[in-house]
Amino acid sequence: MRCRSAVLVWVGLVLCITASGAWAGTVGVFTQAEGKVELLRQGRPPAKPVRLQDPVEKGDAVRTGPDSRAQIRFVDDSLLTLAPGTLVTIEAFHYADRPGARSAVLQVLRGLVHCVVEKLLQAERPDFLMKTHTAVLGVRGTRWFTLLGARYTAVYGEAGTLEVGSGSPDITRRVFLRGGEMSSVPLKEPPTTPRRFPPAMLEVLKLWLRQGVPAWVLSLDPAQVFWLDPGPPTPGLPQLPDSLFVPPLPKAPPPPEPPGPGPEPPGPGPQPPGPGPDQPGPGPQPPFVGPQQPGAAPQPGGPAF
Repeated sequence: MRCRSAVLVWVGLVLCITASGAWAGTVGVFTQAEGKVELLRQGRPPAKPVRLQDPVEKGDAVRTGPDSRAQIRFVDDSLLTLAPGTLVTIEAFHYADRPGARSAVLQVLRGLVHCVVEKLLQAERPDFLMKTHTAVLGVRGTRWFTLLGARYTAVYGEAGTLEVGSGSPDITRRVFLRGGEMSSVPLKEPPTTPRRFPPAMLEVLKLWLRQGVPAWVLSLDPAQVFWLDPGPPTPGLPQLPDSLFVPPLPKAPPPPEPPGPGPEPPGPGPQPPGPGPDQPGPGPQPPFVGPQQPGAAPQPGGPAF
């Protein structure tokens, strides 16, 4: 009986040590997983389907299929949201809640991500990096979108400050994005000068975050990326009222015209013909006899009054 108890205690200790080691390697958990979301431990197959609250470790790769989305909350409360058709690896992640105790590197291999890093633990140099095939982003407490095309990386700042540079070590140019600004980094070229983008572009990016990025956007030439960014309005143009952009209502049909007068009534029929030349006219009329004087004898030929 004592031997059996000793074995149970030993198994319990082994399980505790194994569990503590597993938790020690966890750098985040899945807070959202919709559709086909897969995790590759240490970036190696086989891929396993993701469930809510599954842990994420250093070296893991996460990919989303079509019509699929995922969100990871890291141990420093940073959030990473993956759009459909996205692949991300966790290259490094070390964190302790004190200055200089965070070192995070995420690599986006394809797709679109939205990242929120609110805690700024080190002001001298970024301690949270995001790498792509053309760019390196240094996070300084911000929210932003990263969009990968075939030959470019487009970065849209939502709030805070973001440092953007080229992924080529021999290109040293860096630019700083603030909220409402974007920059693109073509392959083996420096980042473009920050430009303002219209607020409506954020709504487009949020839509792509849910539905996926259209293929024509991913295949754009780097010089066409600014097509997505019309830039600020031309100075000197007056501010036009919104009512000018409301489509006019269709005109009401005109009222029907009142009916016109009816046809003219037919005229009188043909008059009877007058007496012909062979028809005898009326006979001779009796002569007019005026009133008689009293006592006078009636005149022959007329009635007496």
